[in-house]
Amino acid sequence: MASLQKFPSGTFHITIPFGGKRYKRSLKTKDRRTALAIEARVEDTIKLVEQGRIEIPDSADVPTFLLSDGKAIHQLEAPQETKLNRLFESYFDSIPTGSLEPATIEMMRMHSRHLMRHLGNRFSLRTLTQAILQSYISKRSKEPGIRGRKVQAATIKKELTTLRGLWKWAVIVLPGTDVVVTIRVVSQRHHWVEKSITLTIQRSLEI
Repeated sequence: MASLQKFPSGTFHITIPFGGKRYKRSLKTKDRRTALAIEARVEDTIKLVEQGRIEIPDSADVPTFLLSDGKAIHQLEAPQETKLNRLFESYFDSIPTGSLEPATIEMMRMHSRHLMRHLGNRFSLRTLTQAILQSYISKRSKEPGIRGRKVQAATIKKELTTLRGLWKWAVIVLPGTDVVVTIRVVSQRHHWVEKSITLTIQRSLEI
């Protein structure tokens, strides 16, 4: 059964379990009646597929097909949220009230500001590579930190963990996103070693 979730922004999102997967999409509406009507139509379309009365083309984007009553196969345009600044805006807006301490959210926002400062507010995740992330690590490691020291490996790890959390959320919420970031940090006690952080990026679908 499809289900609805209302984000703190007031916008409804739908979860569609189908074919062993769970697809989540924004319905781009704050009206409950509209959201419920879309949910009902999705359920009807799923029944038609299961009964063999309509067939999902192999090349179709499944949630797009189900949300369009079986009429649309592909998304017409890429979501604006794929730009880094809009992703972070949507990500922070989606955090349920009370689920994290205010200090934790503020720390994550600080991480996002560092990431956007180096990568750019309008950075497209489609262009993200391991080399770009490694360059970010190198630049951050040369910047001044606290107590007269350079930014430490542990700090950069936290920033990249925030980025990883953003991507995990994007995989669930945003269409056309399936990105996994694995971060392994081997920190040293007294000094920074650039190669102490390694990053692996795996993509099955580009953003």
